[in-house]
Amino acid sequence: MKKVQLKGQEGIIMIHGTPYKTVAKRIDEFRTEYKLSEGWGVLTEEIPKADANIVVFKAWIEDPAGKVVAVGHAEERRDANKINRTSAMEVCETSAIGRCLASAGHAGSEYASADEVINAIAQQQRPTRAPVTHKPKLTQQDQDRRKIVITELLEEIGLSYGLVEAFCQAEGMPAPCELEGQRAHRMIDYFKSEQGQKAITHFTKEH
Repeated sequence: MKKVQLKGQEGIIMIHGTPYKTVAKRIDEFRTEYKLSEGWGVLTEEIPKADANIVVFKAWIEDPAGKVVAVGHAEERRDANKINRTSAMEVCETSAIGRCLASAGHAGSEYASADEVINAIAQQQRPTRAPVTHKPKLTQQDQDRRKIVITELLEEIGLSYGLVEAFCQAEGMPAPCELEGQRAHRMIDYFKSEQGQKAITHFTKEH
């Protein structure tokens, strides 16, 4: 996943050539224009579901008179990925707030927030057990070379190769040194993202 923070535009991230605002950016813009001290509020509520694996949140904006002026909803599955296993409620609530603010005019060029898109892509790209293929296995020499390169890239974002390798093993993913080209870069982009940082932090606490 290609993700670039636009220079001079904090909170706006380019994903596959399209600019997306983070939820934090939308909140900041909203609070700048509509003050808490004036009676404006962004509220959230979890909507109970019969399936305990599903989390649903509703977010809405109330004006000083108590009138609802915008609404947003979001749904997450607890088993969707590593971060959702421990933080499905937080992820879902954030997405609901982002969509609520989008409906109030704080979306930018895209209705979905950067947080929402990054999470969705992470879920789509989450590897499953790969079927047996006839592609030749990488030699130890090839893996060692890739490990050196990936180690340098991970150190640039403050992560060790050993930690990321342990995380991948726990998730049933290939070792970092087994990833090729774009797959390796997608992994680095993921760990640079807010979702990736949260996932690795939770993993570190648990292990």
